[in-house]
Amino acid sequence: MKSTRLLAPMIAMAMILAACTPAAPSAPAAAPAAPAAPEATKAPEPTKAPEPTKAPEPAAMPEIKNTLTITLRKGLKWSDGSDITSKDLLGNYNIIWAQGGGTWAYLADVVAKDDQTVDFLIKTPSPRALRLILSSNNVLPYSVYGKFMDQAAKFRADNVKTDSDEVKKFVDELTAFKPEKPVVSGPMMVDPASVTEAQLEMIKNPTGFNADKVAFDKLTVYFGETQQVMPFILSNDQDYSSNAYTPANIKAINENGAYQVIGGPTGTGPGIWFNESVEPLNKVEVRQAFAYVIDRAENAEVALGIAGKPMKFMAGVTDLAVEQWLSKDEIAKLNPYNKDLKKAEELLNSVGYKKGGDGIFADASGKKLELELSVPSDFSDWFGSAENAAAQLTKFGIKVTVRGYPSSERGPLRKDAKYQLLMDLSIRYNYPHPVASFDYYMGKAYSSPDVEGSSKGYNFPVMQKDLDGKEVNYRDLIAAASTGFEKEPQQKA
Repeated sequence: MKSTRLLAPMIAMAMILAACTPAAPSAPAAAPAAPAAPEATKAPEPTKAPEPTKAPEPAAMPEIKNTLTITLRKGLKWSDGSDITSKDLLGNYNIIWAQGGGTWAYLADVVAKDDQTVDFLIKTPSPRALRLILSSNNVLPYSVYGKFMDQAAKFRADNVKTDSDEVKKFVDELTAFKPEKPVVSGPMMVDPASVTEAQLEMIKNPTGFNADKVAFDKLTVYFGETQQVMPFILSNDQDYSSNAYTPANIKAINENGAYQVIGGPTGTGPGIWFNESVEPLNKVEVRQAFAYVIDRAENAEVALGIAGKPMKFMAGVTDLAVEQWLSKDEIAKLNPYNKDLKKAEELLNSVGYKKGGDGIFADASGKKLELELSVPSDFSDWFGSAENAAAQLTKFGIKVTVRGYPSSERGPLRKDAKYQLLMDLSIRYNYPHPVASFDYYMGKAYSSPDVEGSSKGYNFPVMQKDLDGKEVNYRDLIAAASTGFEKEPQQKA
């Protein structure tokens, strides 16, 4: 069996949510002093999680109205023979706290009640908090990371700030730590001797959870995007892939006859980001003109063939979320931005741009509307989308040149806004809540117009007008749209 994606082994847990159950807030639970993590070459002895020790009461603890209780299955073991206990889970969240993990924005404390039970005291209820706790954060073994887990617990108990030099040094040491072999709880584990730049192998972990239900002994995982994977598919040496494929790729796969192509149910996809520190992209009329020029149905088909679906509502989230979260009256207020070249030209004219004899729009000084669209060159579907959008815009009179860059540079390029136009994610629904999209591209990671002395990102002003013309702070709305466990107040936001 060969695969292009490595599935991270997870701890099997039975989850119980005690919603709206009052729980007295406790002080941060610190793991008691324990020996440093054993040398990687020694087989660690199984350990039993002791009762958590009390720590100094922090000031102004929030009222806790929701407690998520996780009960670990009994009898599970890590691949090094140590028991899976609450010490692993609690230690993991102490490390996440030290790293400044987003989960702690929702948590007041994490407390081990016994060997198998951990309480998560939730100060800010949110469906995102549940997803982060229950499925997003992988759990590390105490037998390997115990030294770091205990140190992070002591930082919390002593109320040390996560931005202190002590904690920063700790995180650097944790990042530099490289265990000699993986310790996992799932049915497969990486064989370190097999790892190369091109591939790695995963072998059976006989004592792992569900190992008796896995019918193969080895996985070969190839590294790379679509162009690296396609040769393996065409030669029938690939069993599974989760890459994105162009129409030409899909045609070749279907002609091969050995594969079944299955579309994902939730929806994600790219769109154009505007760097509003670049003139004239700070003008709403210019950005709207882009939307009226681009034929989204054509663009989707060019990029992904039958798998590509054009946005219908242009609401900043997947159409599935629009129909589930907005009323018919609210949906009717949305501008669908159907292709309208006349409207696009009127908008550009209104801010001083006229089409010249060469067919390119220019301002009164003669400066032409010429821009660069950056896109990861190894994302074949995004690259196809970018080239098509650039061609449509150039034909209309906004000259756009595509600049490909390695996807390995994507993070800093987005954060520092080293682009004029950027093809990047515009919608995501990988947990079923519309705020996932807004929080992704409107969060401070990529747009910080209100932060002094740092990169402004794409610099989209925080204060905007809503559909009724009222001025609102979109950061406040994003927070409100993901707070609580009731849908109706979130829908309003």
